[in-house]
Amino acid sequence: MAAGETRIPFGYGPLLFASAVFGLAISYNDGAYAEPGIFAVVVGVLLLAFRYGVALFHREPEGAHEKTTLLGVVWIGLAALLWVGYNDAGLVMYAQRPWAIGRAAQLAMVALLGSYLPWMVTGRRESRATRAVRFALLAACVVAAGIDVLKVSPTPAIDVWTIQTKGAEAFSHGLNPYRVAWVPNTAPGVMGDKVPYVYPPMQMMLSWVGWKLLGDVRYTMMAAIVGGGAAMRYVTRRGGPGLPALVEDAPALFVWFTPKLFFVLEQSWTDPVPMGLIAVAAAAHVARRRWLVPVVFGVAFACKQTMVFLVPMAALMLGFDRGQWIVLAVSGLASVVPYAAWDFAALKFGNIDFERMLPPRGDGLTLKNWAQRALGWDLPAELGLLFAAVTCVVSLVRLRGKLSWFVLSAATLYALFFAFNKWAFANYYFVVAYLAALAAAASFHPVNGYGGLPLPPAAEP
Repeated sequence: MAAGETRIPFGYGPLLFASAVFGLAISYNDGAYAEPGIFAVVVGVLLLAFRYGVALFHREPEGAHEKTTLLGVVWIGLAALLWVGYNDAGLVMYAQRPWAIGRAAQLAMVALLGSYLPWMVTGRRESRATRAVRFALLAACVVAAGIDVLKVSPTPAIDVWTIQTKGAEAFSHGLNPYRVAWVPNTAPGVMGDKVPYVYPPMQMMLSWVGWKLLGDVRYTMMAAIVGGGAAMRYVTRRGGPGLPALVEDAPALFVWFTPKLFFVLEQSWTDPVPMGLIAVAAAAHVARRRWLVPVVFGVAFACKQTMVFLVPMAALMLGFDRGQWIVLAVSGLASVVPYAAWDFAALKFGNIDFERMLPPRGDGLTLKNWAQRALGWDLPAELGLLFAAVTCVVSLVRLRGKLSWFVLSAATLYALFFAFNKWAFANYYFVVAYLAALAAAASFHPVNGYGGLPLPPAAEP
């Protein structure tokens, strides 16, 4: 290994592979049940379980990757994701005209991916400016394709988009969305003909920003996708000097090249928002922004109900002190308390009761459905929650003190939770693919979350 270079961790490649596998899992049948999708989910779960077990018993191999081989595999993986996405004729489900700009942006991504090859072949290091310009161009492609999705599919026929829009409108007029925002249920065979506003207040406020400024709540999700990718690259870069450009960029690119990324955006699923915030929180942790870390984590946790798993994991595994615990609680509850005081019953019904009342979905991409169809077994719906709880407890006991352990534990927890849940669709496994890629970025930070770099002076946000 050349002087000044950083060893590529053993887990970096497998975690990116896991991210790609979960991304491919939702390429079949738009993330609903499909046998190939189930196979990919099983492979992804096994990969994360293997990495989790290695971390759990502190058995990280000492040897470095053979860099040339790793770069080639990473490049091929990214090319494969682009190929699958480009050949998906139904990537935009409710298109009112051809997604021409989006297709052109995908081709531009292919060209930009090809620009890594000369440096990979020669082994020369690219200049910092070259790296920054290329990454910015890749981000611009994501933005261009994303905007075209919103233009091509301005009114997707899914209750997720409709209820978020109604929630933003209610918030804008000073009304309580948990009282006034109801929309027809577009899910097949699911209980009830109407859906209440089911998102936490923080997500409503963030979605309102996109709706108010640019006329569509999905601009908030797109900003989170781009900003989260930039934060992920920062986490990787801070892992140490001498990283090849592709290694530096790959965790973000595995998210941006996820074949169903623009499908997730079109459907208005909110999951990119808490994921982007978690990436920003990880970047703040690496940058030693002591007070910014709990603020961003608190906001992320307040965006989606399933993020509640990460409250004890982040605070305990990253070693929050009393002050950070207080900031985390305040930032997480600040948006909830006013609506709880306004109408607690309506808030509780929309965020908790309605979700709990929904029956299992036979079209969900879950091992519960596979077991029912293939073996005739009716697995308990609570099995996913049990696996998630066990993973959380074990992580708190065995894996405290490292950013890489926290993100890996989160990815493993959600992979098990969704795989055995009563339903799971494209947005659920997008979360797992995202966390696996972020775990690859965080794997360069094995010591106190700051990798091989000298610790910078603590800074205030």
